[in-house]
Amino acid sequence: MRHLASEFNRLDLGRIELADYRWPDDPSQFGSVLHDSSHHMGTTRMSQSPKTGVVDRDCKIHDIDNLFIASSSVFPTGGYSNPTLTTIALTIRLADHLKNFLD
Repeated sequence: MRHLASEFNRLDLGRIELADYRWPDDPSQFGSVLHDSSHHMGTTRMSQSPKTGVVDRDCKIHDIDNLFIASSSVFPTGGYSNPTLTTIALTIRLADHLKNFLD
């Protein structure tokens, strides 16, 4: 991050302010300084039933015929890493479904 901050500064792209903490010397203590990101996952959960979720397997809101959601908010659970590629795959799948739905 220090190298990235230095390059941003050198290229006049902006300024990165780094948190003022020191990595632990003991690798088993890295968990004390590593944190998850704030991905809003699971807030519009995918489920077969409106009793347990908000959207069906095609990302359509239950009981609303023309409202779809394509985001990590439909994930029933979250993983340990960034959801971007899974969200893109879900969006492509929804686009294919909508294309067939609209034809």
